[in-house]
Amino acid sequence: MLKKELKSTYFTGLLLEASDNPKNLWNHINQIITNTRHKPHRKIAQLKTNEGIIDSPVEMAKVLNEHFVSVGSKLVERLQEDGSVAEKRPHDSGLDISGSLFSYPTDETKVLTVIKKFKKMSVDCEGFSNAMLKCCKEELAEPIAALINMSLQAGKVPNQLKKASVLF
Repeated sequence: MLKKELKSTYFTGLLLEASDNPKNLWNHINQIITNTRHKPHRKIAQLKTNEGIIDSPVEMAKVLNEHFVSVGSKLVERLQEDGSVAEKRPHDSGLDISGSLFSYPTDETKVLTVIKKFKKMSVDCEGFSNAMLKCCKEELAEPIAALINMSLQAGKVPNQLKKASVLF
């Protein structure tokens, strides 16, 4: 118990000391989170599926990704089969869906509004500049809205849109 209290006091002191400097604060938080001396990472050696056992990390990642990507569409299919899904769209039913994950179709105006809010200096994972997107927004808004709506309707997101760059 004493060891736990001492650790708590130590880490609290580190965080309080760095509270006026966000960079130092995040460095300390990352040190605390990534401290793996006591909890070594365990890798999954095999994944058992209906088709057999997979031991390749790349294949395991693909199988898990396919599973989680398909959960929503499979759920909708099951609900439609047993009649649990109403024919009306949720926002037409009078129900409060403000906390739901329902996605409304978009249009050219909404896409233009979002593009206008982009920072010009940002670039995507492929190096495509937001400045270029903002310059061509009038020509691109309609096709982008159509792609978004097709993606929502199909319940699938293209792999190219699943990439992200996170900068610290």
